[in-house]
Amino acid sequence: MKTIIAFPVKALSIGIMAIMLSACGEETDHIPPAINQPGTTPPAVTPPPGTTPPVTPPVTPPVTPPVTPPVTPPVTPPVTPPVTPPVTPPVNPPVNPPVNPPVNPPVTTVPSTPIGPSTPSIPSTPIGPSTPSIPSTPIGPSIPSIPSTPIGPSTPSIPSTPIGPSTPSIPSTPIGPSIPSIPSTPIGPGTKLKYPEPKKDIADAYLLGFFDHAGRAGTIRDIRPDLVGTFQAMIQFGQNHTVDPQGNEAKNMPRLTAEKEALLLVTPTPEMGDVNNLVAEIYKDGALLRSVNLADPTRIPATDQTNTDKRPRVSYSNRAWSTKLKWNEVEGGLKIRIVDEKKRSGDLLEDKIDFAAPGELVLTNIRLGMLTAPPQSWGHYMLRDPERAGSDYFQTIPAAQMTVAVYDDMKLDQVMVGNGTIYDSVSSSDGGMYNGDMRENTAKATFGVGINLANWGVTSASLHSQEQPQLTQNVNAHHARGKYANGEHNHGLSGGNGMLTIIDSVRNEFSHEIGHHYGLGHYPGASGGDYFWAEHHADSGWGYNGFRNKMRGNLDWPRQVEGDGLSGKPLFLATYGYGRDAMSGGSQSGAYSDYTHYTGYSTKIKIQPAFDKAVFDTSSPTGYKKWNAELRKMEVIQPKVPRSGNVWYNSADGNYLKPRLQGVPVFTILGGYDPVAQKGIIYPEARGNWGNVFDLPTPNNSLEAASCWLSVTYSNSTVNNIALSPNRMNGNANKFHVNLAIAEDPKKVDLYCKKANEAQVQLSTIDIRQYSDPIRPAVTFGKEHGYTALRKVELPGLEQQLIAQAENPTVVLNTNGKLLYDSYKEYRDELSPQALETLERYEKQQETIYRLNRWVNVYRTDLSKKEPEALSEFQQFVKWLDLQDDNPLENVATIRNGNNCLKVEKLENGKLNSFISGESGCTGDDSEQWVYDLKGKIHSKMALDQCLTEQGSWVNLGACSLDSPAQVWEMNGTNQIKQGNKCFDLRTGHLVDNRGSLITYNCNGGWNQKWTTLTKNPSFILATAGNNLPLIVDSLQKQPVTTDNLQTRSLSMDTTEEPSVLAKVSTAISTWIDNLVS
Repeated sequence: MKTIIAFPVKALSIGIMAIMLSACGEETDHIPPAINQPGTTPPAVTPPPGTTPPVTPPVTPPVTPPVTPPVTPPVTPPVTPPVTPPVTPPVNPPVNPPVNPPVNPPVTTVPSTPIGPSTPSIPSTPIGPSTPSIPSTPIGPSIPSIPSTPIGPSTPSIPSTPIGPSTPSIPSTPIGPSIPSIPSTPIGPGTKLKYPEPKKDIADAYLLGFFDHAGRAGTIRDIRPDLVGTFQAMIQFGQNHTVDPQGNEAKNMPRLTAEKEALLLVTPTPEMGDVNNLVAEIYKDGALLRSVNLADPTRIPATDQTNTDKRPRVSYSNRAWSTKLKWNEVEGGLKIRIVDEKKRSGDLLEDKIDFAAPGELVLTNIRLGMLTAPPQSWGHYMLRDPERAGSDYFQTIPAAQMTVAVYDDMKLDQVMVGNGTIYDSVSSSDGGMYNGDMRENTAKATFGVGINLANWGVTSASLHSQEQPQLTQNVNAHHARGKYANGEHNHGLSGGNGMLTIIDSVRNEFSHEIGHHYGLGHYPGASGGDYFWAEHHADSGWGYNGFRNKMRGNLDWPRQVEGDGLSGKPLFLATYGYGRDAMSGGSQSGAYSDYTHYTGYSTKIKIQPAFDKAVFDTSSPTGYKKWNAELRKMEVIQPKVPRSGNVWYNSADGNYLKPRLQGVPVFTILGGYDPVAQKGIIYPEARGNWGNVFDLPTPNNSLEAASCWLSVTYSNSTVNNIALSPNRMNGNANKFHVNLAIAEDPKKVDLYCKKANEAQVQLSTIDIRQYSDPIRPAVTFGKEHGYTALRKVELPGLEQQLIAQAENPTVVLNTNGKLLYDSYKEYRDELSPQALETLERYEKQQETIYRLNRWVNVYRTDLSKKEPEALSEFQQFVKWLDLQDDNPLENVATIRNGNNCLKVEKLENGKLNSFISGESGCTGDDSEQWVYDLKGKIHSKMALDQCLTEQGSWVNLGACSLDSPAQVWEMNGTNQIKQGNKCFDLRTGHLVDNRGSLITYNCNGGWNQKWTTLTKNPSFILATAGNNLPLIVDSLQKQPVTTDNLQTRSLSMDTTEEPSVLAKVSTAISTWIDNLVS
């Protein structure tokens, strides 16, 4: 239907004169501005050829636009306000848009509107060809879908993304200098919209802010003033826990860990009023390092929430602004200045930030079979996938750096135990999870303790003893299995004293057992039946996942609340129960971690002190450094060896030896010997990817001296003798543990002992094997290493998804792809050109939907009331975003199983419920209509923000998420609707009382798993709008009637009313103008 619009005569006459002057090369500024008519919907506007709207992130609109287009930062997506696609799209659109920005600021005024229909205020349309030279890139489905590039081999699984707030997650403001924001929707000269594009979003009304509430009662938390100056706010830092700048000990919370990246959280006090923009200036020792825009509270990192029930979503705070601090900014001398748009500023001074030691953890891992094959399990996460496992656990501890090292699997055909016995077939003892002589003497004392002692340059100790000095924070984790008199047994579920004997190196077993190593017992802080300190609570701290840029909640997401919150187990707003400390049963329910979360109490009393140890440092003349709390920095130390009857420290001057090589691939030589009985064993060399190598003392082999030693022969025939304890240390046998650098190519090792005045005796010998496979490197996280090791593994997965989407008009990343994007968007320069172009297009689309949701969030009340001006300006804004052709209700259809249909009903409590109805109950109304979006979610037409969700094998409605894998369904030509190998299934295969339940069950091709499938709706809004979807769709359907301020009205070609003479004249003039312009 074509609309003909009449013009006021005066405006037409002035417009004709302007056209004539323009055609002669003249210009006029006497054309009156168009008057804003809420009742009209303007045509979409196309920028003049040679211009493009400024590309800027959405923080605050600049007073004047930049003269040159801003450079797109690596984090924040470039945002080009979309324009309406031209009527006739060019065949070959240019690849690069023009770069000249408009001269006039788009926020308040624009060039005058040319002669044309009287419209609300919009940017001027140039007098020139009706089709612009550069078309906009459509966001929605206006371009036919092109088959995507096939995805190659599957990428490793990433933890599922949680169900987040209704507004999509958009990259936060970049870490860098302040950048002007996206301009608001242009407004005509002298005219203001009643509903201009908002500058700042507001939180979802149903989103709970966790830290906005305090204490067991959940009252509104007071905002503590932490700054000095004219601007006042509360400051927090997010690492393994969210902590305050000072005073944490009084709250049983840890301090901020030095030299580890942190999330800066800034919550303005109420006295600051409405704040539209905040900038953090980062200083070190008085020098300005950088300035960075803070993300507003709606863009705080998303939580790891996973529950799919009807309870409200939770963010860390609805009041806190945020940005990430770099690891080398979080150290002594740090000062932070917060500045708002009114130039008010407040300082967090250097002496108001308490730091803890930048501790380092070295974790070695090995699988050990004693007289049998070593155990194998998918749960050996640290061994199987050290990049993901290590980076994950690193988020839970107050360490500045963590290294995960692995050894090749070991099978021992002979085993020596503490009494000197050597087994070659089976142990004489009984074995069990916690039992067995090989468990104690071989797995724990020899391998667990021995690997650590080798890294401190200690060559021998009692085989009975598990004593070790814990000079640095080194831990060995071993998965051990042995053959005993009562059969073969795995050993596990044990930890402490620098070693972990575990079944799996993932989930609560790992977090719990290494917690014992830090010194924690069970239920720390519990007293008299009060478990307040043993579990999380309002002040026990959330976590911040630095490499995923997500918040880790301390709530147990799936667990429904129980009880009244007494007995020291509080509830969060009577809605969620809190998670349990790793030492109190452990709760692991978040989307981004496979490890449990310690409470702030446990971290403060044991874990953080455990990291106040020496660290290996190649720049130190002694090989070691340690934290000086008074100076708030690391300094060189010379550690002294302790006195011991169980450990032979082989030190002549009482100092620990300096490592000659640090953190290099090694062969660790382990075994046992009895210097009295003169028998011993050298186990096959253990090949590992991280170890320290020392210049070790040589033995005294004079005739009158008793001595024992290892003799190492290298490929160049060099022989190196390494002294071992010549005496029994404790019991009948000793153990030895020495690292040899693989790069130095050792070939053979011999074990010798001699008694005083006797000849030497060779006790054992091994030839070091030749390896055809190169050893994979150890992985280190934190400090200058960042998460490079993990990025090398995961970034190809993002590249693959982006290339697969390159030809699609709407870029849709699946759950894993979205998580990878959030993790690595700052490293876009490592992508291929094709993947980078797709990523930038994805960011533009995400920015578009963010702006749409922001408009709805801010003006929700009037939009819900169907205020005519709100509806009209909303529809105008949708056109400005180039979404006017987006149809969220396209391809709506029923889902049937034979004659049965899938329906939605409203229960007495007002909640919606899905069920399967028999034929007589299927009427074809909206309760039976479904729509399938680009991400694979199935929406109910009756409630578009409700999607079919898998909930423990049951399928019911849940709030539509942007990324939850529980809502992503695959449909294929076999008439199956499935997730993985689980298909839609009519429970029990039949109806009861004409109704049945929908579940997922192993796909078997049965009739009760045959369903009519849906055609995907290409709507961008449907797939991405979240909770705002019903209101958006409803508002797009409305056609508001408004008063015509110019006393003209729009007439339709199919109306029965005859146009007036003025209307006919106006139409003719409009046609003439169009022809003249063309």
